[in-house]
Order: sequence, then structure tokens, then C-alpha cells
Amino acid sequence: MADLKEKQWINKPVEDVFNFLANPDNRVEIFVNVVKIESLSPDGVEIGARFKEVRQLSNRKVASELVLTDYDVNQTIGFMTESNGLKVNYIYQFKDVDGGTEVSFEGKVQTNSFRTKLMKPMLVKMVKKEDGDHLLVVKKLLEEEQGDGHREIQE
Repeated sequence: MADLKEKQWINKPVEDVFNFLANPDNRVEIFVNVVKIESLSPDGVEIGARFKEVRQLSNRKVASELVLTDYDVNQTIGFMTESNGLKVNYIYQFKDVDGGTEVSFEGKVQTNSFRTKLMKPMLVKMVKKEDGDHLLVVKKLLEEEQGDGHREIQE
């Protein structure tokens, strides 16, 4: 059972939404706490590709490894992060609906140590707070883009 769920309709073609979410570099724009993404794999974006993700949490930066676990073009993307006994699986599914894209997201939080198992309810709440509405951010980012792929400059 998923600990996090979100669904969003985005007024962009499936391939645009898929490509945006499949690019780990965009996590800096999508997730408010992600401040840096660094590729650890020479082969680019493919299943098994690894990335270093750095998040700013309160007064410290925390690095975790991000692994691409699923990649079915325009259908499914999956990422997994792991840090300090906490593993989070992010699964996205894409559908062409009414000329746009319906994106469904499920996040599963797994704990590996006795300590994190005891703290799981609090950890799930923390992850929901950090990542809970990120598809709304994706919607805003993609729908604000101009036809040439550049976002409008807000003045």
C-alpha cells in the first residue's frame, strides 16, 4: 500500500510530461528541498542509473542516492532514494486524457532499521510534507512554458 498518492491532469502531451519527470535534473525545480543533483552513472538516464541528490533540511544538507528503477517510455518512471535507513520508492504512471496527461504518483516509504521502523509514522508525515504536492508544482512549471519550451518570465 502506498504511503503517498497524488494525481494531476496536466495540459501538455504525455511525452512532454514524461520527459520532464524522467530527467532527474528537474528535481531541483520540482521539490523545494532538493538543492543539487549529480549523475553518478556514465550512461545517462536508463534503468539502474544512479544520482546523488542533496536536500536542504532545516540547518543541514543531507545527501542520498537516487536510482532509476523503472523506465517505460511515456508509461512509467520509478525512482528510489535511500538514506539513513529510510528508503522511498517514487512511481509515476502516465495516461493520455482529454488532450493532456494524467499523472498518477505513488510513494512507498520503507524502513530498514529498528529505530526507523518505530519512527515510520513520523517519517511518512515528513516525506508527505516535503513531497506531497509536487505534481502540482510540475503542472505549474509545464503549463507556464511558452510554445518554444521556455517558461514565461514573471515580472
